[in-house]
Amino acid sequence: MKYQIKKRYLFLCILFFSIIMFFVIPNIIMPKIQFKVEKNMYTIYDLIQNISAAVLNEVQVDENQIKPYYLEGEKCTIPIKVKKQEQQTYYAIYKIDGVEKQKKEIADIDKVEITFEKEGENDCEIEIVKNEQIIYTWNKKIMFIKKYQKQFLDEFNQNGIIIHLMLKNHDIDKKIQLLENLNIKNVRVEVRWENIGGLKAKQYHFATYDFWFEKFKQHSIKPLIILGAPNSYFGEDGKISTQEELDNYLKYAQAVITQYPEVENYEIFNEPNIRYKSEEDIKWYVEAVKGVKAIDKSKKIVGGATVLTESEKFLKEISQKGAYAVASKYSFHLYGWQKENSILNQKYNTYLTSHKKLQNQIGGFFPFDITETGFSSSLVENINEQEQGYYLVQQTNLRNEYGIQNSYIYNFRNTANNQENMENNFGLVNYDYTPKPSYYAIKNYCENTNGAEYIGKVELAKEVEAHVYNKDGKPKIIVWTNNKHKSVQIPYENFIAKDIYGKEIENTNGMLTIKTAPSYLEELDSKYFYQAISKRTIEKYEEFEGSFEKEIKQVPNLSIKIQQLKQKMDEIGKLSTFDQTTAIQKMQEHYDLGNIMIQAYQEKQLDIEYVNLSSMLDMLNDIGNSFENLVTVSAKTRNVNLEQTDQKIKETEELIKNNPDLEMVYPEKILNISKDYYEKSYYINQLEEENGIKTGLIVSKNLHSYLLTNWANLFANLYIDKYIQDNPVMITYSQTNLTNQDVIATIQTNAKIEVTNNENSREYTFKENGIFAFEYVIKGRKLKIEAKVENIDKTPPIIEGVENNKVYIKKVLPKISDPNLKKVELFLNGQAVENYQTNSEVKGEGEYQITAIDKVDNRTTIYFYIIENKQEDYKIEGNTIKNIASSTKKTDFSEKLNLKVDYEIYRGDQKLENGDVIATGDILETKAKEKYTLIVVGDINKDGEVNIKDIVKMRKYLLERNTLDEVEVLAADTNLDNDSINIKDLVRMRIMALTKDLILTNYTNVIQM
Repeated sequence: MKYQIKKRYLFLCILFFSIIMFFVIPNIIMPKIQFKVEKNMYTIYDLIQNISAAVLNEVQVDENQIKPYYLEGEKCTIPIKVKKQEQQTYYAIYKIDGVEKQKKEIADIDKVEITFEKEGENDCEIEIVKNEQIIYTWNKKIMFIKKYQKQFLDEFNQNGIIIHLMLKNHDIDKKIQLLENLNIKNVRVEVRWENIGGLKAKQYHFATYDFWFEKFKQHSIKPLIILGAPNSYFGEDGKISTQEELDNYLKYAQAVITQYPEVENYEIFNEPNIRYKSEEDIKWYVEAVKGVKAIDKSKKIVGGATVLTESEKFLKEISQKGAYAVASKYSFHLYGWQKENSILNQKYNTYLTSHKKLQNQIGGFFPFDITETGFSSSLVENINEQEQGYYLVQQTNLRNEYGIQNSYIYNFRNTANNQENMENNFGLVNYDYTPKPSYYAIKNYCENTNGAEYIGKVELAKEVEAHVYNKDGKPKIIVWTNNKHKSVQIPYENFIAKDIYGKEIENTNGMLTIKTAPSYLEELDSKYFYQAISKRTIEKYEEFEGSFEKEIKQVPNLSIKIQQLKQKMDEIGKLSTFDQTTAIQKMQEHYDLGNIMIQAYQEKQLDIEYVNLSSMLDMLNDIGNSFENLVTVSAKTRNVNLEQTDQKIKETEELIKNNPDLEMVYPEKILNISKDYYEKSYYINQLEEENGIKTGLIVSKNLHSYLLTNWANLFANLYIDKYIQDNPVMITYSQTNLTNQDVIATIQTNAKIEVTNNENSREYTFKENGIFAFEYVIKGRKLKIEAKVENIDKTPPIIEGVENNKVYIKKVLPKISDPNLKKVELFLNGQAVENYQTNSEVKGEGEYQITAIDKVDNRTTIYFYIIENKQEDYKIEGNTIKNIASSTKKTDFSEKLNLKVDYEIYRGDQKLENGDVIATGDILETKAKEKYTLIVVGDINKDGEVNIKDIVKMRKYLLERNTLDEVEVLAADTNLDNDSINIKDLVRMRIMALTKDLILTNYTNVIQM
């Protein structure tokens, strides 16, 4: 029996140690052994105690409840279960990085709460002690992240990152949490066509993406959506090359834009220049850009997204084909590191320089973004995780130096757990979301630069990059060596230095060692502001002079003014403070250079294209950013007039908006940049929070906006000047020769104009010579044009010296005057007088008509009569009284006759009353019974009037010799010559008939010569 017990005991021992050998040791004991050997802490007895505790499950730690990282404010709780033996006391001791933090007695079910202080990796260790012996040890590396510290104006942070929405095993809440802790609010994502239904979908479905975009909205994250497309959707060539393919693509784009109306930015394809190479390809790509813009004009369209191979060529070509006009910006992808070259970022700088030049050449005022940039921390690239952070911080600074507004790091999360694959290791966090060193480096960079203004570089030492920022009104410098094999030392005085993760670098020997890992210098003298501004401004002026040497010579005094400003900026570089008013004045003087250039262009002194003018202005504005910084660091009072700037912007906006046919592309681009400055100034001015940089930004941004808007306004007016020049407004006249008709003046032009006076009519009728000013508006500009007419002649010739229907007893001298006199015609008794000389005397009895005619057939005709040898008194011959005028009344006759005896006048048996008219044949009988026959001159038919009846009777007498009685013959002798009746008597009779006011005995209307 005893033997059997021993045998059984032996079997159990063998089984026990077999279990230990095959299961426990590989999975539990061996790591502990290795760790403890390194620490030289435990005895074999301790090891055995550990093994016993583990095998017997005396102590258990629940790993599933421990996260790989913790944010500040979160508790790291380690659940522990202990199967306590009676009368035994157990303690838990936790350590961080080998330093004991707490020792506590624990119960059967208990926990250890760990408090982290150090950001980054924390080596956490828990020891379970029983009877003063360690029976169990637990160890794990846990990442700790301090909360992002809110910065003044960090809402303007332009840093971005790429997120693969379709990456497997994603945890959206972790992503959002980690992104927010970086304060990165811009993400680049792709809404894949195939994931919402594909090419043949009748209706798109967005369930795959909706929960992402809902999270983005909740956390104020701004997505840049790539509107990509599988190559297979575009036929055998894999690219848009037909209208049908374009329509399909735009249908997909419209669906995405409609689904996510809150999204502002859309990028057209990813790296299209790999496929779109020919001129025809470029045309289709630009049509895609235009088509997406037309879907919703409020959206910002990003063109390009180019891979570096022939990037500049592609961007230049799409600009020439029209993408520049409709896109809001271009983007390109830039990765740059060298395994062998000791000079850091050389390739990166080269491509930044070439794209900056291209940006200027296409007209400028057009942001370039980098929508992919980053580093892989893979073993293949020989870049470790720390170096990944170094490069990211360095190149982010370089992008600021070159004015890149938005950049997106590729990418947020490693795409797999594979250190051997370069593509899997671009993330700031690992596949399991634990932060890499680069995550902490970027977080610290954001806390140091968010809300800051990039100023420029200073020279601290050779082979040192030193980038100056205005952070909260104070200088902050980010430094590193640009030679990866060499460190540089500078005196460590008058500043505080911190490492790439924000830890203060101790000043041990009075020297600061600068390495490839960027450091932050704080508490600096303000002289670094002015050094950086001076250096950058002078360098940029020299670049401007080199780029536009020929053009500068065409503009009077431009070179002189540049030299004066360069000299002033050189002086500023030696200062530590500067006057606000003078800083503003210098900025205005700088922007006056642009005004001078525009004026020179207007006056045809500067002979270049619009795009070249815009490029010149763009480079001046790049220099102007330094003048803005000068105002920012110098401003002490907020003497701004935001309303004036806003009014100028609205005026210029209206000018451009009202002239869409002129396609004012370059002024519009300038205005868009200006509006950004104004909106930032306005926003900051509304903030209640105060900060050392606040006043400077309000003043400088508003001033910058106003000066740029003025450029945009002047530039826009150049388009109008050219339009007016190419479409002149002229006046045409219905008649240009001399005329006696109305003349219609009409505005003729190909321009679109609006006449604002003359009842909005383009026609004005001149009834006489004169001037009329048409007032009109052309392209918003109020102008006038005068119509002048001098060819109307409605005035008939003037005939003086003779009056119409007057009877003359002597010769007359008609005087004809008219500037356009053509001829004068004289008729005597109905017959033209040949060879009549104008303005010569007219004599001889008769009935006259003189007509003066001018060149436009205006006529003046005067009828007049000459009666020669007239007798004024009555003639009493025998028993007749002659020479009585036609229509003479009895009273008038008696008054003129003045007979001293009484008499009566009879017509037959009827006695005439005083008002009766005397007629030929009437008898005057005195009291003495003396009788006289009264003869009215020309009154043949005895009715007292000389009229047509008498003339007809006279003509018959002369032609047919009809019998006239004795009295009638006496009346027919109108010239009283007692001679036979003839034509002269007929002429005088006609005159008398035509001039009924002629009374031969009372010539009140007869003009005597």
